[in-house]
Amino acid sequence: MINFNDLKKPFPVSSLKWRIGNKNREGSKANMLVYVDARMVQDRLDDVVGAGNWQFETRSMNSVNRQGNTFTIIGRLGIKINDEWIWKEDGAENSDIEAAKGGISDAFKRAAVQWGIGRYLYNASDYSTWAEVKSNDFNIYQDNKRLLDTVAWRLTLRAYDETNSMESFLEALENSKQVEYIAKLNEEMFGDKYKAKAEELMLKLGE
Repeated sequence: MINFNDLKKPFPVSSLKWRIGNKNREGSKANMLVYVDARMVQDRLDDVVGAGNWQFETRSMNSVNRQGNTFTIIGRLGIKINDEWIWKEDGAENSDIEAAKGGISDAFKRAAVQWGIGRYLYNASDYSTWAEVKSNDFNIYQDNKRLLDTVAWRLTLRAYDETNSMESFLEALENSKQVEYIAKLNEEMFGDKYKAKAEELMLKLGE
């Protein structure tokens, strides 16, 4: 039986990627958008439902945006449940880079969100992800790593809390510095909810 909470679990923070959204008028700051690679979504489906129990289909349709006519790619992600295929779909316009390929990838990830995969990343709008553009767009993540990693961890911890899997996540941590950092964020976000577990792990790892 499929555990749909396993589909919703967060990805490792180190696997999350950031891209530039809107820039301010001066071009000195950019609103950063967080995403996960399509291969990570494929691996999640393989791990949770099995490689033979999901499939993806696309179709395209004409659409109009501010730049004129374009194509919207509709992605359908099907999962076999009790020998029946259940489908969920979403769409994306061709992207600016490798248009058709990028559009298919975006449509796939958006259809996966309908199943809960990576949906927690949409909570990034609850936090400020405006980052300074100090040199060039390529370095913008490294220049703002502390800010963006903190946002990524907050999203991740919210997702573990919502899927009731925080304690199992904490138990998998291997050093006291990790526990201390995450315990501090948890206290800011959830109060004393996970305080006892963090203290227990700090004692255990300190032995």
